[in-house]
Amino acid sequence: MDSPHILAVIPAHNEEKIIGQTIKDLLDQSVYIGILVVADRCTDNTVSIVKEFEKKTILVKLIETVDNKDLRAGTINQGIKAIERRIENIGISPPDAILIMDADTRIDKYAVENSWEVLKSDDSIAAVCSKAGVLPYNGKNIFEWLLYKLQRIEYSMFDENRIETIDNIMIAHGMCTLHRWNALIQIGGIAVSILEDMATTLKYKSLGYKVTVDLTMKAWTEVPLKFKEWWRQRLRWNRGSIDILRLSGVNKVTWPYWQQHILACISLILYHLLPLAFIILMISRGYLLLHGYALLILGISLLFSLYKLKYLEDRNLLDYIIRISILPEIIYGYLQTINLYQGYFYSFTNKKQSW
Repeated sequence: MDSPHILAVIPAHNEEKIIGQTIKDLLDQSVYIGILVVADRCTDNTVSIVKEFEKKTILVKLIETVDNKDLRAGTINQGIKAIERRIENIGISPPDAILIMDADTRIDKYAVENSWEVLKSDDSIAAVCSKAGVLPYNGKNIFEWLLYKLQRIEYSMFDENRIETIDNIMIAHGMCTLHRWNALIQIGGIAVSILEDMATTLKYKSLGYKVTVDLTMKAWTEVPLKFKEWWRQRLRWNRGSIDILRLSGVNKVTWPYWQQHILACISLILYHLLPLAFIILMISRGYLLLHGYALLILGISLLFSLYKLKYLEDRNLLDYIIRISILPEIIYGYLQTINLYQGYFYSFTNKKQSW
């Protein structure tokens, strides 16, 4: 295999608990890559931890942001600008690709090598994102555990959707994505938005690039375990996507995203209220077992939902029980829908928010 020239750009804000392990994962890759950590207004020991790595290897570099007003996108873009200045001042060759990942993401030893194989196979591919894995939960709180389990199943469904739309995925997520350098520079770097990964994906597509996923590019992230944190994260996702689409308008590139929102708007009735009302009605009247056709449809739906768990890594009996019991996912769906409607309200009323 030809040795690629790949750099990792890691935006970091107060990541002292995980940044050391993240750097070790990158140093342990099956291909050599340079690592640039961009520290953004850190008030903990993140900077000092990265500096210790700098002393030990030339593969790790640290810069700190200056007057960054563009959140995560601004942090990453200052890193990209630093790379461009180095190319211009020293005369070195530009990288083939840039790996952009969250500081709290863990990646498999072969993640970069596998994603590079996909990226180099087709010049029309601008970015390759990883599998959306979830790190294990080690707590003992039953409510945190259930929220964790539901998100773990949900993330596996994200992967399923990406496979179904291969080469035209909706979002090359910020969790871990390998970007072709020339394509990234062509669009002017990461798009400035509260949902920068979606905005960047749309920019690639508007220029005719493909954006794809490689499930052999394995990465895992932490998910919020407190309801308030989960709600805030999902509101940022929903509000961000709506803002982006309102700014972008309706066109060939954005229409699939609008379709997704249209379907989401009616899902409360079609997929949440009606099934729940159906079950309650049959149980309350005491003739659930007499409705053979209803049971057949319910059984087929359950089998299909269980089959879709094939995208879930390290699945166990409890994952199947949650799917079979239906109710936890129905309630989770209610909450997601309400959060989406709040996102619409905040977007169309132009409510100011700090994230």
